[in-house]
Amino acid sequence: MNSKALALQKKDPESILELKELNSLIMMVISPILTFNEACNYLHFSETNLKKLCKQNIIPHYNTVGRKIYFIREELNEWIKSEPNTKAKK
Repeated sequence: MNSKALALQKKDPESILELKELNSLIMMVISPILTFNEACNYLHFSETNLKKLCKQNIIPHYNTVGRKIYFIREELNEWIKSEPNTKAKK
């Protein structure tokens, strides 16, 4: 943590929380792999809707051994372009 962040934390603890949230958003934007929740936010889909699309193998996704679902951002972008009825607009 740099000195500016430390100074903000001493003055305003809420500011450091805002910085952490901003950092999380930045990482979501630059990361090529999205978690299930990140994909929901990225596509503006509800969890229920995205789970349904995954279960029906309509949307490209990957399951891990622990049953976690991941997405590749570029594949989602291509899927959005190829699906005329999607509600997501990026």
